[in-house]
Amino acid sequence: TPLIYFSVLSGLAWIRAAKDDSPRWYLIAGLLLAGAVLSKYFAAILGFAYLVDVLRRRKAGALTGVAIAYACTLPALALMAWWNSANCWPNFMFNFVNRHGDAGWSLKTPLLYAVTLIYVLGPPVLWLALKHRRPASASAMRPSGNSCLPPSLGTLAWLPFLLFALLAGVKQIGLHWLLSFVPFTLIWLTLRLPPATLQKLGLFFAAFATLHIAAILVVSRVPLETWQKARQYDGIVLTFEHQAIARELDPYKKDWVLAMDGYSNAVTLGYNLRQYVAVFGEASSHARHDDLVTDFRALAGRDFLILRKSEPNPEDYRRYFRSVGVDSFEVRGARFWRVKGEGFDYAAYRDGVLAKVRRKYYAIPTWLPQRACYMCDRYFPGEPCRR
Repeated sequence: TPLIYFSVLSGLAWIRAAKDDSPRWYLIAGLLLAGAVLSKYFAAILGFAYLVDVLRRRKAGALTGVAIAYACTLPALALMAWWNSANCWPNFMFNFVNRHGDAGWSLKTPLLYAVTLIYVLGPPVLWLALKHRRPASASAMRPSGNSCLPPSLGTLAWLPFLLFALLAGVKQIGLHWLLSFVPFTLIWLTLRLPPATLQKLGLFFAAFATLHIAAILVVSRVPLETWQKARQYDGIVLTFEHQAIARELDPYKKDWVLAMDGYSNAVTLGYNLRQYVAVFGEASSHARHDDLVTDFRALAGRDFLILRKSEPNPEDYRRYFRSVGVDSFEVRGARFWRVKGEGFDYAAYRDGVLAKVRRKYYAIPTWLPQRACYMCDRYFPGEPCRR
C-alpha cells in the first residue's frame, strides 16, 4: 500500500516537473520515489521509466531533473543496504535469489500476464487505449480546448507494463505487482476519451465493482461445505473456522509451543489465536521471516504441538523429540493433524533442519558486505553465511 501511494504521487510530481523542468518538482518526485524505494523494490521500475522519459526528451533540464530525483533516493538505498548488511540481506535474498526456483521460459506465464493485465485495467481499457492511441482533437476532448496530455504521462503509463511483459516470459507476474502503475494508464486514457465515452467507461467500472461486491456477498453467505472439493478447502476452514480449531488447541496453548509446517498457515493461525505460531521445519522462502522471530535454542527441551493440514509421517519428527504422538480432528469436513512432540532436541534440529535452511536460503554472495546475520550468528557462530 505505501508503494502505491508513493509511486503514484511521485509519478504525478514527475509529470508536473517535466512540464517546465522545474527543479522543485523534480525534488518532490525524488523524495516520494525514495519513499517508494523503502516500500518495495518494484519502485525501481518507476525510476527506470523516469530515465527513459529523460532520454526521450533529450533536454539538459531533464537530465538535471533525473539526477536530482535519483540523488534523493540515495539515502533510502543506503539505509536499506545498512540494515540488510546486519540482517542476512533478507530483502536481496528473497527478491532476487530464494523465490525464483520456478523461474524459466514458459508459454503459460505470458498468457497469464495478459489475462491479469486485462483484469486489472478492466476489459474495455486496452481496446479503448488502442482505439484512442492518438489523442482526439482538443475541441472534442474538453470544452476549454486544452487537451492536457503531458508527453511524460505516456512513458509512465505503458513502459512498466512492457517491462513486466518481458519478465513474464520467465516469471509469473503477481496481480498486485501492477497496481502502482494502473493509475497512470487510466489517466492517460481518460485524457484521450471524449466525454460520452468517458461516461460509459465510468458506468462500466461501477458495474464491474458492483459485480465483485455481489460475488463476495454470495460467497460469504453460502455454506462453507460448498467449497469442500476445492484444493484450498482446508486452508479456507483454517481461516474461517478458527474458533473451532482454537478449541482443539486449547489444552496445549499454555504449556506447549504452537507451530505449523508452513508460514502462511502459521501466521493465519497466529492471527486468529492472537498469539505467535512458529514455523517448524524447512518450509519455503516466505518462512524466513520466522527465522527473525523464533530462536530454537531457547526452546530446547520444550514440548511442541505442530498443527498440519496434511497427514504427517511420524518418523520425520522422531529425531527431533524424545517422544512423538499423532492424532487428528475434523472441522467442517476438513481434517487436521496434531503432531505432539515432547522434549525438543535442539542439537538434532540444528543439524537436520537449520543447517539445510542455512545452505538453501542463506547462501549470501561474497560480494555483499556482511556486518551480522541472525541465522549464522545465532545457530552457527564463527561460520558466516556465504555462498
